[in-house]
Amino acid sequence: MKLLSPDTQEQRSLEKFLPFLIIFSVWAIARSYVYYYNWPYFLEDNADYSSFYMWYLPTDIIQHRFLDSMVYLRGEPPLPQFILGLLMKGFGWPFLIPVDSFFLSALTLLTAWMMYAVLVRYHFLPALSTILAAAWCMYPANLSVEVYAFPTALYEALPSFIFVLSLWLCLRCFSNPRMSNIWLFGLAGAMLSMSRSTLSWIFILPLLISFLLPGNKARILAGCLAIIFQLLWSLKNYSVYGQFHLETSSDVGQNIFSAVLNTGHINGFLEYSKQKNPNDTFTLYVIPCLLAYDEKCLKQQLPDVQHLDDALREKLPSKEPLYGETYYQHALSQKVKPLYADYLLHNPIAALNILRQSYLLFWGDIYWRIGYIKGLDTDSVILGVNAAFEKYKWLNILGIHLIGIPVFLFIVYCVLRGKTNNQRVAFLYAFLGYVYVATISSLGEYTENTRYRVDVEALVWLLPFMAWRCMRSAFLQRTLAQSPLDQ
Repeated sequence: MKLLSPDTQEQRSLEKFLPFLIIFSVWAIARSYVYYYNWPYFLEDNADYSSFYMWYLPTDIIQHRFLDSMVYLRGEPPLPQFILGLLMKGFGWPFLIPVDSFFLSALTLLTAWMMYAVLVRYHFLPALSTILAAAWCMYPANLSVEVYAFPTALYEALPSFIFVLSLWLCLRCFSNPRMSNIWLFGLAGAMLSMSRSTLSWIFILPLLISFLLPGNKARILAGCLAIIFQLLWSLKNYSVYGQFHLETSSDVGQNIFSAVLNTGHINGFLEYSKQKNPNDTFTLYVIPCLLAYDEKCLKQQLPDVQHLDDALREKLPSKEPLYGETYYQHALSQKVKPLYADYLLHNPIAALNILRQSYLLFWGDIYWRIGYIKGLDTDSVILGVNAAFEKYKWLNILGIHLIGIPVFLFIVYCVLRGKTNNQRVAFLYAFLGYVYVATISSLGEYTENTRYRVDVEALVWLLPFMAWRCMRSAFLQRTLAQSPLDQ
């Protein structure tokens, strides 16, 4: 074996390091531009936490009773509040500098680096991989999410990073098939289920993929980490509240009236529910109150939980309201979800119509749905760059649907025949993750469905390239298999 000269070794090291440096430079320039012009508005945005309780426990409880805030949290998954609580403990509250935005900016950079690594694993040229990852760093939707980190975007942006992290780990399980990498993949799956209420059933995905990873049977246990974490969280909620629910959010499903109301199916839903449950008080009286957003009416119809919520507020006194942790919200959710599921199951045409209408909105403009950057609300650079990304978004849409779906079906066929490889398994993981989020969000939300694409937007960028490579590799293998052997 020839030893490389020091100059050659340095050159190769530079070639490996240079793409990451370019990506970092683009990331730093974009953030310097946005932070410079938006800096005066960060304190103003952080001071407005009027809707904070919709996603977390009250700020004073998180800051001064952090352990209690995690014990009593059940309205939403724990990971966002855990991270926000650590930031509050470390930097005080309210934030004097936008540390939450800094945190999401760092995740954007890490996501870009991993996107580059994934594309290289799919044998794309480093130059193309660098361009795509650098574009991710200047994507206005990401900049908007980072600026609006508090309070909502922190909750919405974590899954995007974790999806790409788990995808990168999935590929690493093949290139370096050590059990530590497989355990890390399982842990990333657990982080997904702990990050967003709509991902309450995502634990099925890492478990499924674990059967396709290399290694011994312990890999199946690693794939079960998500459901193990979820069961432990559910048991914690049961011990605190005396109510068991497998979902990581006790009030998951409250948004479904957005889907039935805004897609024109509310009358059909009400008629079906009344026919199915003609003597049910909840169907006859509570649902009309819920449709009218009449909280006073709702609480009158659910008097049995009022004393429980009064006792809960005595345990968690705060100047801010409790929301998802209340027995009242849990009772609503436990009633609404089975009614809606039953309606969709027995009315497939309506379900498909809701899915179609909401899915169209799923592909809306993230930048404007999350919230514009106040310091750059009329900036021609930001608006022009966003318009360009929106213009070419159709390439992603076509790539996922025209190439991705046939490739997915082909890979399922290959899996059934036992013919898998790293690229196929990783594509299967990414594609099923995308389908899960797009389906669940479209059936459960309408008006703000575009926001849910934030969860998988990095996968949306990667999937067309991954699908193309899988298709091309399959074509080349078939061509080589059919070509005559050299005589």
